[in-house]
Amino acid sequence: TAGVDLPQNYKVATGEDACQSYSLTWDASSQTRVFEVELAEAELNYVLNGSAEYPTTPASIASEQVQIVSGIIASAANYVAAPTRDGHNFEGWYTTSTFDDGTKVDGSTTMPAAGVTLYAKWELKKYTVSFDSQGGSAVNSITGVAHGTTTAEPAAPTRANYRFMGWYREAGAVTACYFFADPVSADGTLTTQWIPLHTATFDPLSSV
Repeated sequence: TAGVDLPQNYKVATGEDACQSYSLTWDASSQTRVFEVELAEAELNYVLNGSAEYPTTPASIASEQVQIVSGIIASAANYVAAPTRDGHNFEGWYTTSTFDDGTKVDGSTTMPAAGVTLYAKWELKKYTVSFDSQGGSAVNSITGVAHGTTTAEPAAPTRANYRFMGWYREAGAVTACYFFADPVSADGTLTTQWIPLHTATFDPLSSV
């Protein structure tokens, strides 16, 4: 307005909402209005859910301040690499510690103004133990064996004129006998060992 001398950067309007604060100021030197927006931030936390037996890599992820912008997805994959854990598959981040349906972070998840804690979900890896009977009767594979658990020994196969000598970790091995009390940590095939049976005949009428 003519005849009105406004000081430089005179603030003429302010406001804020959950996502941002803003102000409208008058810059006397350039005779322009300046609209400034400062995006609000919220804290993003991570719980990795490792254990003493099966820790995670990394062991922890630091909290961070994330800007809240309407329509921007708060997928944790945008901020950190997926953690790893021995014997487990990473099933994603969840916004509840009980991994309720509908709480997995995906393309529809937005960053709440109050901040959020994301929880890592893990599933034990499952393995298949197969059996190669080396010419003996077939033995079915055992599937769905959870990492770190054991599996029952199947019934021994049979083979005419041979004696079954047990299961081994590799074909032709004589010292790598497999014990079914050992925990399973990978898919694998066990192989039999056989010893041929020899028969002897005796003729009582023959002379010595």
